[in-house]
Amino acid sequence: MGRAVLIALFTASTLAACGDPLVVVGDLPGFMRIVVGVPDSAGTTVDPQAGRTRLFTPAAVALGDSGRVLYVADQRGRVLRITSTGQAEEILNHNGCTGSTCLRRPQGMTYHNNGLLIADDLANRVWRLDLTTRFLTPFAGNGNNAVSPDGLTASQASLFGPNDVKLLPDGRVLIAEFNSNSIRVVGGDGVLRTFAAGLDLPAGIAVGGNSVYVSQLGADNVVELGLDGGLLRVVAGTGQPGFSGDGGPATAAALFAPRFLALAAENLYISDRDNHRVRAVNLQTGIITTFAGTGSTAFNGSGRAAAETALRLPAGLAFSQYGFLFIVDQGHHIVWRTPVRAAVL
Repeated sequence: MGRAVLIALFTASTLAACGDPLVVVGDLPGFMRIVVGVPDSAGTTVDPQAGRTRLFTPAAVALGDSGRVLYVADQRGRVLRITSTGQAEEILNHNGCTGSTCLRRPQGMTYHNNGLLIADDLANRVWRLDLTTRFLTPFAGNGNNAVSPDGLTASQASLFGPNDVKLLPDGRVLIAEFNSNSIRVVGGDGVLRTFAAGLDLPAGIAVGGNSVYVSQLGADNVVELGLDGGLLRVVAGTGQPGFSGDGGPATAAALFAPRFLALAAENLYISDRDNHRVRAVNLQTGIITTFAGTGSTAFNGSGRAAAETALRLPAGLAFSQYGFLFIVDQGHHIVWRTPVRAAVL
């Protein structure tokens, strides 16, 4: 796709009638816009315009089609597709589902081979949602709330509270198995194995270069693992819950229930849930700052700088190749979009 076509596709003035587009040329880094949801208005109604569509406790976001489509999962068992022009479409609705193949409480989500892999901690499964057929099938987990030994086929093995799912560079799939304090991995052979053990309630995963970053809810920190699953270092957090440390070393800063992670260039973004902030760690300098959130939970509008915008229980994060970070604001039932660098088309 040529540059001129992309500019036409993503120019805000051209697409404003359809909703807020996923890419807006000209927004300054850190400028916050709502792309999905009605603030403080939980619901399940779908409007063609994403900004008028209601979400019910959104949890996860993932980007597809090279960053031109946003997928959002909420905890009514729904998955929505947001187009580049800001239009919303419901592609899965399991609200009230009582069968054996029900998306119950999505947590982390990632795009994979024209499908979505969705960690569902209540169903104890990682699901695969085929984006062509829109069929939901088990990718890992048999529905039992237990720990399986290594070596079983992933779909036949038990999982114990899967909370996030991400891809390694070689195509293997990582699963944060929250209640077993481990990261499991599914290889190309479809077999479930242990990637890392001895963690403390692993909640979120981010992968970049030769590193795997894991947030630990029990330890209130973020650690870095190698591609072999070995522990390399603590990246952020003192191990004690609290809020402190902005402008200094991330390892001397307090986090409070860190959940999901996203990598964008040299920065690691952390949903610092109970501090109601998104923190950013510069992986080159080791310095931590608050990127978004004030600590107050009262919604104070959009169109502000990220650090002046109130969040409430931030959850899923996703970064697009165009330079935008998408932030799930679970308590306000919305998803934000903000550039972390100038948009490049």
